[in-house]
Amino acid sequence: PSATHRLKAFDLLAMRDPLSRNEIKSHGLTCLDAPDLAIREATSFPPSTALKKNNTIVSDSTRPEITKQLRLLAQQRNWQYLPILYPPTTPRPGKKSQKIFKKIKLARALGPLAKYLLSPRYHAHLLGAPDLPSYMNALRESNGVLTGRFHTACLCIGLGIPFIAIGSNTDKIQSLLIDAGLNPQQRIFPSSSLHSINHIPPFTPSEIESLANFRQESEIHFEKLFTAIRNLLPANP
Repeated sequence: PSATHRLKAFDLLAMRDPLSRNEIKSHGLTCLDAPDLAIREATSFPPSTALKKNNTIVSDSTRPEITKQLRLLAQQRNWQYLPILYPPTTPRPGKKSQKIFKKIKLARALGPLAKYLLSPRYHAHLLGAPDLPSYMNALRESNGVLTGRFHTACLCIGLGIPFIAIGSNTDKIQSLLIDAGLNPQQRIFPSSSLHSINHIPPFTPSEIESLANFRQESEIHFEKLFTAIRNLLPANP
């Protein structure tokens, strides 16, 4: 209640998933429906001309203990471990970014020992792709993705890449899949069942159709969001 009370001071609210929208509306607030913008970033990415590799990608999780299990599973299955976190080359403003940069410098100095001495989260930064286009190229050239990250699931939906998700720290991935017309029971596994995953099933024809409709509807919502933001700007800045 204290958080939603403060939201009343904002000129515009946009919620990216149905659970959040329902929660906001239950407090008497109005909001726009707009899925996460990572989906738009992926759908606007230039089409790939490269052949798909017979390769499964394993991403990380916001939960360090799950990240460690995902990394181990990738090693056992001979899959590519590629966290969504990127390795920073220069420090950015903010205490968190500076802390990450210092940890990465330490990890590089430790070499192979970093895997054992650093938290799985900071070790994941060390192994990530250098930038977003590189990460998306790797996703779309794979035959499937296993992830514990909400935004990796968003990118897979935008790119049309089959994936399985491990539950995150909230129900945001489950809510995203419901919004996209996917069955969470088929695409989300609990962490306790992680090591039973042997392959990433391709999308069924009905899933492909649902995702195509979702991406098309999402673009309409994105345009409404940007129009609403533009309308908040002064006419003659």
